[in-house]
This record gives sequence, C-alpha cells and structure tokens, in this order.
Amino acid sequence: MRNKFLLYFIILLTSIIFQTACGNEELNEEAQVYEAVPPSLQEKKPDNSKKMIRLSDKQCSELRIKTEKVVDFKRSMTIVAPGFVFPAPENQSAVSAPVPGRVVIIYAHEGERVKKGQILFELESLEFGSMVADYLQARAEENYQSNRLERIKSLVEKKISSQSELERTEADFLRATAMAKAYYSKLMAVGVSPKDIKEWEELREIDPHLKIAAPITGIINIHNIDLGQSVTAYDNLLTIIEPSKVLVKGYVSPEDGNYLRSGDAVSISRKDLDDKIIKAKITSINPALEETNKSLVLNIIANTQNSWPRPGENVRLQIESSYEIQEFSVPFASIVYNDDKPVIYVKAGPNLFEQRVVDIDLINGDRAVLKKGVKLGEEIAISQLFSLKALVRFNEYAE
Repeated sequence: MRNKFLLYFIILLTSIIFQTACGNEELNEEAQVYEAVPPSLQEKKPDNSKKMIRLSDKQCSELRIKTEKVVDFKRSMTIVAPGFVFPAPENQSAVSAPVPGRVVIIYAHEGERVKKGQILFELESLEFGSMVADYLQARAEENYQSNRLERIKSLVEKKISSQSELERTEADFLRATAMAKAYYSKLMAVGVSPKDIKEWEELREIDPHLKIAAPITGIINIHNIDLGQSVTAYDNLLTIIEPSKVLVKGYVSPEDGNYLRSGDAVSISRKDLDDKIIKAKITSINPALEETNKSLVLNIIANTQNSWPRPGENVRLQIESSYEIQEFSVPFASIVYNDDKPVIYVKAGPNLFEQRVVDIDLINGDRAVLKKGVKLGEEIAISQLFSLKALVRFNEYAE
C-alpha cells in the first residue's frame, strides 16, 4: 500500500512539473508575439545593393541590345522673382535749409519740373544775416591789414620802421586773411553763390534772404513748406526725383541667389502683364539677407520708358543666370519605370547591365535631362528595356 501511494505521488509531481514547463513556454511565446513589431510597421531598410543582369551569349545574340553614350548637357537657369521700384540713388535729392528761418517766397511747387541751380524758395534768416555781416567785416579787416603791410614794407625799406614791426604786420595780415576765408567758406556751405558774395562786397549791403536752389534736375515730388512757415536747419522741405532712372530691388531665396551674379540679364515687367518689358542687368547684390522676409536683395538700375516703372510700384523680374548647370542628356526612350521610380540600364561590362535609379530634371524634346544617376560617357541600353526589366524581376523572385 505504501509503495502504491509513493508511485501516485511521483506521477502527480511529474505531471505538475510538465504542465509548469509548458505554461512557461506558452508565456514566452506570447511575450515574443506581443514584443514583435508588425510587418506593416517595420522600418524598411534601403536596398543599396546593385541590381545586375548578366546575359548569356545566347541571350545577347537574341536580344541584340543597342546602347548609346551619356552626353553632357549645359543650360542656363531662369529665375522669376518679385521686385519693388525705388528712385535711383543719384536721381533723388532732398532739399533742406542749412539755417533756421522763415519762408518768404516760393518759386516752385509740387509736380513741377525744375533745373539744377534753379531757385526754389527764399528764407528770411537772422542767422544768415549775421553770417553775411561777419564776412563783410572780415573782408574789411583783410583790406586794412593788406594796405598796412604795404606801408610798413615801404618804411622798412627807408629804414624808418624796424624789421620786427614788419613781421607783426605780416602776422596780422595772415590772421585777417584766414578769418575772411573762413566766413567765405561758411557762406558757400549754406549755398550762397560766388556771384552773390561779390555783389555784397561791391554794394556793402547785408541781405538776410537766403536763396535755396535745386541740387539736381527733376520733378518736385514732396513739398512740405508754406508761405510764412518757420523752418529749422536741415529739415526735409522738398524732394526732387529725376524719373529717367529707377532702382528696382529684387527679392530671391538664398538658394537661387547662389546662381546669380552682378551683370546677369533681367527682364522687368508688370506683375501680371507682359505688355511692358524693360531690359536691364543686376547692378549689385546685397551681402546680407533682408530682415523681414530673409530674402537676398538684388539691386537693378534701369532706364524708364514713357515714365514706367514708377517708384512705389510692384514689378515682376525674370533673371537669366549666367551660371551654367551641368547635367546629363539621354534618350527619353532609354527610361522605364520600376514602380514609381525612373530607371535606366547601364552597361557595366561584357554581357553585364546594371539597373540604376535616375533623377529626371526636364524633358527636352525626345531626350531627358538627368540631375544624377549617370556619368558622362557611360553606355546605356536604348532597346529591349522591358526584357531587361523582366530579367531583374526574375532574379528577384528566384532569390
């Protein structure tokens, strides 16, 4: 009886151990199933292996594959960019008063054409009157010292005056001359003509009216003065624009800017119309990006036609880059598609071809221009392309 009980205990213990082991194995299998990533979500590793097709002599004689060499293709780049028109720097001038005063006469008004040197308005200025008085006094002192110097020289020659007296007189004359020149320069700086200064010297009269003349020939665009208005020194009172030339600023991306150079041809037209086109060239390119839109700024000085374009106008720029892009040209018939990728078959040796993915830039007639994927002078298949494609698929399935 005891042996029978011991036998039942051993059988029961063995059964428990076996079930526990099976349970652990099932749990491990379940854990592996849950930890594994589904095939649809697994990351596909790129296939960098070359897909080669080796033909037998019999296949070569039956297919008779024709090949053609890859040739060079160079073309210029055309870039379209927006532009904004400004007055040309040398064709725009601001007019201001060099001294404070009151506007007493206005000779030209907004929209009128004026010539360089033409009087635009007159200021009545106490400060200017003081400058004229100082100059006339300095000129009088200079004349007095000049006459005195001549008298002292005569007396020295007659041994009446000493040499030291002559030297003191010469120093006084030089100081008077320097003072007169300084006041003369001040009058010239505020815009007084030499003719007016000469008239003051002859008449010995002080005129407190300062005449403001046009610095360039052009049309008055902004007119900020009224009769009797008091103005301060260097306020912007008038703006004159000569519309025969304008500055057009073009805005391109930094990437496109890598292909542009000063001197590249530009066609300027209206933003949405091509009824007016002006030919020009890039004058210069700013070294830094524009702060607002992070664009590279092109500066284009252009001659206007029939007063177009006008400052403040938006225009369209078509730029012909002098930078030649080197690409590769192959027959369009040499390209087939593997799924959605264009491929060609490059001859890699006797009876050996390589299937290679290419990047098509443009279609030029019956030829395709490639950015990459081939090298100059390589031979590519131009016939039996679908047979080569089928052989690649057959090799993939065989593997």
